[in-house]
Amino acid sequence: MPLASENSLRDSALNGTSSTIKFITEQLLPLIEAVLADNDFDVARIIKKYSSVILSNNSAFIQDPIGVLKEVNNSVNELKALLQVDTVSLRQVVKLVGEKELLLLPENFQILLSTDADDEENIDEEELDPKLLAWDKALDSSLNHVNNYSKYISGELGFSTHQGVKGHGFNGLWSFWMMKALKVFSLSMKSYLGLLSCRKEILIMKNKV
Repeated sequence: MPLASENSLRDSALNGTSSTIKFITEQLLPLIEAVLADNDFDVARIIKKYSSVILSNNSAFIQDPIGVLKEVNNSVNELKALLQVDTVSLRQVVKLVGEKELLLLPENFQILLSTDADDEENIDEEELDPKLLAWDKALDSSLNHVNNYSKYISGELGFSTHQGVKGHGFNGLWSFWMMKALKVFSLSMKSYLGLLSCRKEILIMKNKV
């Protein structure tokens, strides 16, 4: 996980406490879930709460509320179409959500996504802030990976960061639990084979008697 490789972001990445991670887990992913479920009520609620589009101080909304709502609806449909792509990345989703103003993006995302595509190859990683560089790499993660990460920090995957395995990261945690499961399975098989061996010896002794 790119964030876990940066010392200043490691703890917040594993605990899900940074403002950017909260944006992903509390705003972006719920919006995505509502869009995919065709839950218009939740979509409207999230956009109204976290965006500047449907607000009384938005002059465009005041002048033409119906027109703005139609644009929002078109943007939501565009987002839904993008989410149908199996390989869609976090960067693609965040960029669309930001451009369509469905959500207010965190400052670091605004900085990273403001770079023109033609200039991205010219970025000197050594001059880029380590935190921004880590987030830049994280943006290339698949949306499926981001969903799994969100479930991990919320404990929905059956374990959380407070169970003595903090610092391994998602892949490390998965390997840790798989190894533990294999160890238990191995011990169980040994016990089972041991019981079979004892039973066989008892039967042999009975036959001799």
